[in-house]
Amino acid sequence: FPTRRSSDLTAETGTTPQPRRPLQVDLSQFSGTRYLREYPPAFDWLLDKSFRLNCLGAIVGPPGAGKGSLAIQLCVAVASGTSLVDAWHTAAPEPVVYLSAEDDALTIHRRVHHALEQLPEDLREQAAANFYGIPVHGGVNLCRAIGGTVESTANYEDLRNILDAIRPRLLVLDTLARFSGVDENDNPAMTAFCGLLEGLIDAYGCNIILLHHSNKTSGDLIEDPKELAKALTQTAMRGASALAGCIRWGMLVAPLGAALAQKRIGESATGKYDGAFLAVRVGKKNSGGPEPRYYLGRNEHGLLYRVDPDARQEENDVIWDAHQLAEEVERRQRAGEKPLSATKGGQEAFGWGISRSNRARERAVQMGLVIEIRTPGKKGKILSVPPPSSESSDSSEHPGT
Repeated sequence: FPTRRSSDLTAETGTTPQPRRPLQVDLSQFSGTRYLREYPPAFDWLLDKSFRLNCLGAIVGPPGAGKGSLAIQLCVAVASGTSLVDAWHTAAPEPVVYLSAEDDALTIHRRVHHALEQLPEDLREQAAANFYGIPVHGGVNLCRAIGGTVESTANYEDLRNILDAIRPRLLVLDTLARFSGVDENDNPAMTAFCGLLEGLIDAYGCNIILLHHSNKTSGDLIEDPKELAKALTQTAMRGASALAGCIRWGMLVAPLGAALAQKRIGESATGKYDGAFLAVRVGKKNSGGPEPRYYLGRNEHGLLYRVDPDARQEENDVIWDAHQLAEEVERRQRAGEKPLSATKGGQEAFGWGISRSNRARERAVQMGLVIEIRTPGKKGKILSVPPPSSESSDSSEHPGT
C-alpha cells in the first residue's frame, strides 16, 4: 500500500485524490490479535436487542396484512423514543422518513394522525416534529438495469436531497417493488440495489426498512396452525435469495383467519372478522437471540396493539408436537430407518422451523417420550425411544438424558 498521503500527491500533481477502494485497508486494524486484546464494544440498537443501528431491514407480509400500519407505528416509536406495541423498545427520539408509493396523502395523514394521538400528550409535539410521511406517485425507481449493470437514477439523487435535509435515523420505503426498479428475482440486480441502500446507510448513519410482499406459498390469510410457522420464517419472503441475504433484520407479518385467531388468542378474538388479528415475528436477525412470536389486534383506526395468546392453546400445541415427534422416532426405530437428529428432528421429519422443532424435542424429553443418545463414532446426538425400564438403565450410556 502507498505510504504517501493523497493530499501530498494532490499538491504535487494537481489531480483530485481517488476514494479509497474497499480492499485498501490497514491490516493491523483487522487482525485477530487486535480482536483478542481489545474488548468488543456493546452494540447500538434501533430496536433494543433486535435491530442494530445502521442496518438494512425488511417488513414482509401479504397485501393488506398491516405492514404499512406497523411501519408507521414503528416510525412513531422511533420519533418519540417509545416502544413499538409494547414489544420492541427504542432509544432517544430521532427523525424518521416514511416514503410510500402505495398510499395517498389522505391515507398517510389519517394513519399518522391517529398514531401520534395515541402517544402521551407530552411526547406528541416532539414526535410530530421528527416525523415526515411523504406519498410519492409515478415512477420512483431508485435504480435501473442497463446492459447487465445496475445504475442509480435521478430519484436516487432526489432521495439523497431529502436525507440531507432531514438526517433521519430511520427511512422506510413502501414498497420494495415500487422503489427498486429491477427484477426482484434477479440475484445480481437485487444485490446491487441493496448495495445502493447500504451506501445511503453509510453516508447518513440511518437504518432503512423495506416493506415487501411475501411469496404465494404463505397465502394472504393464514387459517392453519402449520402454515403459520411457515409464514413467519424468512423463507416466506418473495423474490431473489440475495434479498434475504442482504437484509440484516426481517420482521414477518401473517394475518390470521377468524377461526385460527380465536384458537390462538381466545375469547377476545371471538366473533371478529378474518384479518382482525395478525401474528408477527422477527424471523431474521444477525445479532441477539431468537425472538418470540407476538399477536396483534387492530383498533377502529387500524392501529395495531399487542394481545396475549391463549397460554393453554400454546401449551397444547407443544404437547401435540412432542407426541408427533415421539411417534415418528418410534416408527423409524421399528422400521430400521435412519434415526432423527436430536437437534433437527422436527425439521427432518415434518419440515418444522427451528424453534418449533426445539420446543417439541425439549417437551418430548421432559415428558419421557424420547431420550437423546450419542452414537459411537458419530457427531451429535440422535433421538430414541426410552428403554423399557428407565430405572434399570445406566445413565452413563445415555449422556443426553
